[in-house]
Amino acid sequence: MVTQRLAVVLVFAGLIALVVILTGSYQPLQAQVGTASLGGAVTDPSGAAIPSAEVALESMTRKAARQTVTDPAGSYVFTSLLPDTYQLVVRAKGFATKTTQNIELTSGQGSTLNVALEIGAEATQVNVSAEAPLLQTTTATLGSQVGTEQLISLPLLGRSFTDMMLILPGASIPNQTYWVQFSPQGVGGSGGGDVAFYGQRPRNNAFYMDGGLNAFLLFNSVPHYPPPEAIAEMKVESGMDSGAYGFASGANISVVTKSGTNQYHADAWEFLRNDAMNARSFFDPTKPRIRWNQFGGSGGGPLVIPHLVSKENNWYVFGWYEGIRQPSRSPSYALVPSDAELAGDFSADPLIYNPYTSVVDANGRLLSRSPFANNQIPTGSTNICSPNPTCIHDGALQIVKTLFPRANLPTGSGPGGTNYLG
Repeated sequence: MVTQRLAVVLVFAGLIALVVILTGSYQPLQAQVGTASLGGAVTDPSGAAIPSAEVALESMTRKAARQTVTDPAGSYVFTSLLPDTYQLVVRAKGFATKTTQNIELTSGQGSTLNVALEIGAEATQVNVSAEAPLLQTTTATLGSQVGTEQLISLPLLGRSFTDMMLILPGASIPNQTYWVQFSPQGVGGSGGGDVAFYGQRPRNNAFYMDGGLNAFLLFNSVPHYPPPEAIAEMKVESGMDSGAYGFASGANISVVTKSGTNQYHADAWEFLRNDAMNARSFFDPTKPRIRWNQFGGSGGGPLVIPHLVSKENNWYVFGWYEGIRQPSRSPSYALVPSDAELAGDFSADPLIYNPYTSVVDANGRLLSRSPFANNQIPTGSTNICSPNPTCIHDGALQIVKTLFPRANLPTGSGPGGTNYLG
């Protein structure tokens, strides 16, 4: 009996740990990055402050609320708020209760909402169903926001949220030659650091997800790409005046993932690319095979565990999965030694010299050396490469023949003078 009870306790503890991880319950601890704040003043019709007024901020998508009271100056403030849609309820003795709904708070937003109460009985309700968008009043940071509708409605090749940065003001792609040369992703890769804002270097951007750093510091590439269906919002801030974002002098890209709500929601997707409609490239002897399947699903809502957790416990869960299957191939060109060169015949190449005929001065500076006759390296025994019995080392030749592929195109016929197609 004791063993059974212990097993039940362990299972329940494991479920609690899983819920904490999946629901992102660590988020309220991140005070500045990935959260919002709201403050203001409560006044009477004459504009005088109302101290000790009860102020409640309630989520309109789930059962979550915060309460406070106004100070002697009539001010209130809520910090570390998850991005969400809220309603503000203000109560004070001798005044009508006022409810302001549809307050949209986004990541990093710090806004002011002042409330003027009307004189009347506490049972009287004054509802404001639509409030004008709140202004950013606590910081001078400039920025733009990409919402859920843009993320899931606009076409995204590869479905990378970093590509959505290009629709924002001040965004540009820097010199492609430099980025292709030094980017770990190479041509066509979305490394997250390939978008510049207002003339800053791409590597000066900072990436955060749910308040935590989401970037490899080397090349500033992004290690974790949540699918668009799992992103609640993406906010790009530039001209930052706060040290909360650490090392970045460029833009701060903050992604907030979705959380569970009072209602169950789910999405499923499948994106397919293939070569059925592609044309053959001019340099390719055949049309390359392309297969790209990108699929997954996301969903969330109230957490229900039979006999353990009911819907009324106000626990929420959200998760997603995305997979990519890419059994594709693409052409790769290279310049490898030709069969004639492997045999020592460089007659089709620029002049080559025998290093063993080098003449140097007292300072080791090269004065002269002799070319190979007919631009061909002798393959048999010879004394022109003394003290070596031959000019071509058999072991080195076998390594080259083993490790290098054999040329399969006429010399110089491939792009850039290449002679091998893989």
